Amino acid sequence: MYCPFEGRDGDWGRFKKSGLQEKITTCAKDKGGHQLFVYGNKAFYLKQGVIGVYPAKTNEELTAEESVFKTSMAKQQMSVGWGFAKITQYFEFNNLRKNMKIGLFPVGAY
Repeated sequence: MYCPFEGRDGDWGRFKKSGLQEKITTCAKDKGGHQLFVYGNKAFYLKQGVIGVYPAKTNEELTAEESVFKTSMAKQQMSVGWGFAKITQYFEFNNLRKNMKIGLFPVGAY
């Protein structure tokens, strides 16, 4: 969504460098004017426009709504992961560990 980053950068670091949070908070609205959000894994923090998984609290269970939301989003996250796996399967040159090495391949062109 932004540009290529080195593989050693974490997801949260990439997100902060990209400037997407500012774009999300100012531009990401649905047709009804409601705020849209980016959903992230445990590495993401609760910031304006960003939501993540509900943290497990000691000796406290999630509410019914939190549990349903968490289950639903886990399924969505899994389907996104499968999509990335398919891309790597069909286009092997996109496999980061094998081929995306800055200085060895035209990463930006891909």
